Amino acid sequence: MDAKNDLLFPSEVDERLRYPRGRSARLARRGLIPCVKLPDGEIRFDPDALERWLRDRTQITVGEATQ
Repeated sequence: MDAKNDLLFPSEVDERLRYPRGRSARLARRGLIPCVKLPDGEIRFDPDALERWLRDRTQITVGEATQ
């Protein structure tokens, strides 16, 4: 399978993250979420990079969890 076909569309990311439509693309254009910019300017998301990004932002320490 072509790697380009494995990439997620912004609408798919919005749905997975329960974002309002268009939020993931806006965040990507601002450099706040990892994305792949295609030669035609379209934005796509690598599922593995997105997973790492989410994991990095949702980890909490044990001390924070017990407060």
